[in-house]
Amino acid sequence: RAAARTTRRLRALIATLSVLLCLATIAGLSVWKESRANDRRAVQAEARRIAETASTLRESDPGHALRLTVAAWRKADTPETREALFAAAAQPDSALYRVTDAHMHPPGLRQDLSADGRRLLTLTPESSDAWGLGRLSQDRSGSGLGGKLKRLVAIA
Repeated sequence: RAAARTTRRLRALIATLSVLLCLATIAGLSVWKESRANDRRAVQAEARRIAETASTLRESDPGHALRLTVAAWRKADTPETREALFAAAAQPDSALYRVTDAHMHPPGLRQDLSADGRRLLTLTPESSDAWGLGRLSQDRSGSGLGGKLKRLVAIA
C-alpha cells in the first residue's frame, strides 16, 4: 500500500507540474504576442505621423515630402501611408528644370551641368549665371565673357 500511495502522489505531482508548465507557456506566449502587437501598433502610429508630416510639407518642400512619404510607407503599409503615397504620385514634379528650346536661346548661349549635376552654368556674352538645381535658385550671377565666350563656343 505504501508503494501504491507513493506512486499516486508522484503521478499527481507530475500532472500538477505538467499543468503548471502548460499554463506558464501559454501565459508567456500571450505576453510575447501582445508585446509584438504593441510594437506593430507603435510602428504604424509613427508611420502615420510621418505621412501626416509629409502631407503638410507637400506645398512648401515637395522633395522632402516625397522622401518622407516613401519612408512612412516602407515603415508600415497602412491606409494613411498608402493615401499619402498616392497623393505624392499625383503631385506635379516641381523639381524639374526645363531648358528652353535651342531656337529660343540668345546667340552664344552655353549651358553645362556641373560634374555632380547639382548646378547649371549658363554663359552668354553678356552674363553668366550659376543655378542651384536642388533648390532651383540662382546661386551666382556675373558679367559675361564677351568675345572670349564666342571663341569658346566656336571651339566646342
